[in-house]
Amino acid sequence: MYTQLVEVINEDYNDFVSLSTKLVNIDGSVLRMQKPLLELKVWVGGLGVVLLWRMGADDHLHAGNISCIYTCMQGEHLRTQSCTHVHDMLLPNHTPAPHKPTPPSQERLGSVQAAIRDQLDALNQGLARRQQVASCRTALELMQDTAHVMSKVEKLVTEANEAGDVTTMSHEELSNHARLLERVGGEMARLQFFSARGAQLPFMQQLSPRMTRAMTSAETRFGEALQTALAAKNHVAVNHCLHAFASVNATKGGEEVIRWV
Repeated sequence: MYTQLVEVINEDYNDFVSLSTKLVNIDGSVLRMQKPLLELKVWVGGLGVVLLWRMGADDHLHAGNISCIYTCMQGEHLRTQSCTHVHDMLLPNHTPAPHKPTPPSQERLGSVQAAIRDQLDALNQGLARRQQVASCRTALELMQDTAHVMSKVEKLVTEANEAGDVTTMSHEELSNHARLLERVGGEMARLQFFSARGAQLPFMQQLSPRMTRAMTSAETRFGEALQTALAAKNHVAVNHCLHAFASVNATKGGEEVIRWV
């Protein structure tokens, strides 16, 4: 590497020697170029500040502040008359921008509070409407479910009544019939639950006679099936019948049938 460097220097030795003579008075040249560049910087900066002031970027900016900005930009070693010349040329007829009066703080606070109150009132009204709609929807779903279960109970009770005399049924037929009665008890339990939830609804009050008739008919069929199952010692049918009594909260009726048998 050293050998290659020596060879390169030897090739351009004359230029290498004369390099020091060509760099004479470089500092003076830099200073001579620095002065016009700094003056140009002052002009451009001053023009930008004045344009910003005229466009209303800062309402508190005035001519004295601009002169100070010029002085700071040129530096301590360039205190010349060019700053004053730029200021006089750019602002020959300086008039301060009119200051916009700000409203009193109390008025602004009052307007904000009024706007907040209006928003809160609108929000509360929206929440009240939403709650009312949700309540109506819940009541409608409850009535629909009750009507559906009521129809299902009546259908199952009718099917149980059409099964005929339980005393003539075979062992398997009695078990199937008791299983059907247990389904009736389960649906009756659902109907009682819906009726208790919507007891204040006129729709539930209109369904009350139908519920009473279905309950009376179902309990009668439960008792007949349980009595027959006990006499035939059909344990499967007995379990289904007892579950039916328990589902409609009519355990006393089942106990009476057991005592009588």
